[in-house]
Amino acid sequence: MSAIMNKFSHDGYEIGASKIGVIVLGKNNFYVREYLRYQFRKIQLGEIEQMDSTSAPNAAKRGQYLEPGLREWVSDELDELCSHQEGQMSCNLYIPKEGFHKKEYKMAASLDGILEIKGGKLPFYDRLEDKMVNLEGFGVCEIKTQGYNSGPPTYENILQVQAQMFCSGYKWAIIGKLGPNLKFDMYVYEEDKEIQNTIVEAVKDFWKRVEDDIPYDDDSEPEKTFVDWTNHSKSNEVMDLITDFDNCDKKIKEQKDLKESAREKIIGTLKSENVSYITINDRKVALDTIVRKATPEKIVPAKPESQYEKLTVKEIRDE
Repeated sequence: MSAIMNKFSHDGYEIGASKIGVIVLGKNNFYVREYLRYQFRKIQLGEIEQMDSTSAPNAAKRGQYLEPGLREWVSDELDELCSHQEGQMSCNLYIPKEGFHKKEYKMAASLDGILEIKGGKLPFYDRLEDKMVNLEGFGVCEIKTQGYNSGPPTYENILQVQAQMFCSGYKWAIIGKLGPNLKFDMYVYEEDKEIQNTIVEAVKDFWKRVEDDIPYDDDSEPEKTFVDWTNHSKSNEVMDLITDFDNCDKKIKEQKDLKESAREKIIGTLKSENVSYITINDRKVALDTIVRKATPEKIVPAKPESQYEKLTVKEIRDE
């Protein structure tokens, strides 16, 4: 059985909840909002049929194959909490077969899952706000697989679930996030009218810019077109070089951390023994306090224009 993520929004004519963060914040890991506006306008003019793909194939597949198990995990955790409450409480999980639409704002939301708490109110601890939230009735289930993010969901993720609640009418959402070292955490969010109003205003401005062809003037980052080399004849060769590149960066950082740790421990040991100068075998160790004299502000002399090649290698992140 293949893993399929359903998408119920229509690019060019509706804004999906996953794109709300770009519109509100100006950019994400893949593109700036001007790129989104430009692509939507081209779709409406009939110049293209759909947006160019901006996500990494591996990141997309990771989400497709892990999402079903992780949303079951969320449901099972909530059902376990229900079993400890008085009465006959339970949690049901539903897989949406259609999206939720706010036609007046041309917004849509495709949910990873729908959760239902039956039989009462389920207290759930909000670790970010340090308070208990009562879950009742239907809520949003959103799954994130973020190997790069060891912290809580990003603000872009929060904007997404607020848009999902706005479109669905549900009052709460759970983000189940799989982070580094396969650590799985659950975060609860309640409907936030202030954030949702911000979303609505940003969406209305976006559609006006699409329809009247008004570019965003605050997205100065030039558009970069990435060519997919996954099946290129030199893919393996370049990937091996990228691996060497990454490994060197990791080793340099490890060595720097090791050196700093050793430095702090040596200083701590000498201070604890009230000694500044020692010899050990063939080494002399000196601990001196260096005082840098204050200097007047200097004007940096002019330099001629120059250029160099900057190589950046980053992991493609799936939001």
